[in-house]
Amino acid sequence: MTSPDTNRNISLEEMDKQSLLHPYTSITDHLDRGPVIITKGHAARVTDSRGRDYIDSMGGLWCVNIGHGRQEMVDAITAQAQEIAYYHLFFSMANEPAIRLADKVLQLMPDHMSKVFFCNSGSEANDTQVKIAWYYNNLRGKPEKKKIISRKL
Repeated sequence: MTSPDTNRNISLEEMDKQSLLHPYTSITDHLDRGPVIITKGHAARVTDSRGRDYIDSMGGLWCVNIGHGRQEMVDAITAQAQEIAYYHLFFSMANEPAIRLADKVLQLMPDHMSKVFFCNSGSEANDTQVKIAWYYNNLRGKPEKKKIISRKL
């Protein structure tokens, strides 16, 4: 078990049950069994609050595809965070890491690709591709072309 939170005087397990909604999780089962709280990771393995080890088979799906605890990653993140941790790209704003990454991505792409759009999710990517298609048709003098054809699944 993890130690209780000093501000609320309840365990992290209980705080989780009261505060978090977990995707792809039966709420009833979760309330009965409680969470598995991952406390640390190294390479492709993670450890929970009870000391059990797991292979992190889900990490690569989102943002840990190079593994946990990699010193070169820690060093790179630290160096960048000392300059600026993040800044958006809205309203013509930019930052050096985004510019350099976009340029590097384009160097790896076919020649006909000329721009990179960074986003945080598939939903944002799909929303943006629809807007780009509408913009393209506006430029072609066909602003009425707004319909999207899709398959019913």
